[in-house]
Amino acid sequence: MPPFVSKSSFDYTAPLIVPVIAAFNTKGQISPLYVRIDGQQFKVNSSYVKRTWSNTSEFCAEIVCGNSVRPITLTYYEHENVWGIPHEG
Repeated sequence: MPPFVSKSSFDYTAPLIVPVIAAFNTKGQISPLYVRIDGQQFKVNSSYVKRTWSNTSEFCAEIVCGNSVRPITLTYYEHENVWGIPHEG
């Protein structure tokens, strides 16, 4: 799963919606713990909020994939209560 790089300031590609298990702290901040992609579950090793806008938060994260760690971008859409990843392409 290669990292996603946008070629413009606004990306028109619709995200792929994925199930995520997340935790909230006492301040209401969310943090992803696990993500399921193509039927496989991955543990989120670490993450931080890259940016937020319009009730949307973009996370830079690392997932454990076998014996390696891979980068991934996860986006949380608060109003829809869904998570997405960029389509590869």
